[in-house]
Amino acid sequence: MLFAAHAKDALELTKMQENAKAIDSQKQIKEYEIQLEKMKVEQIRVSAEEKRKLLGEETRQNQQRADYQDRLARKRYDDQLVQQVDSAVCLSMKSRTGPVNRQTV
Repeated sequence: MLFAAHAKDALELTKMQENAKAIDSQKQIKEYEIQLEKMKVEQIRVSAEEKRKLLGEETRQNQQRADYQDRLARKRYDDQLVQQVDSAVCLSMKSRTGPVNRQTV
């Protein structure tokens, strides 16, 4: 009987140890899952930050491109005005010098 009582206690002790190991294993699994979720959240945060930086850089480059196009358009317009003024001056000078040359000849 004494052996049976000790065997029963030993079996109970073994079951308790197995339960404790199972609980520890479950705890480790939950901790791992929590760490995995934290890593996913961090990855999403980093990805969003990189996207924000990329959009900011694209916006900056688009603004620079628009400014450059504006400067080119203004320069073309100014050059066109200068050319028109030069043409008008040349025509004016030709019309003035044309009759004078005929009179002196």
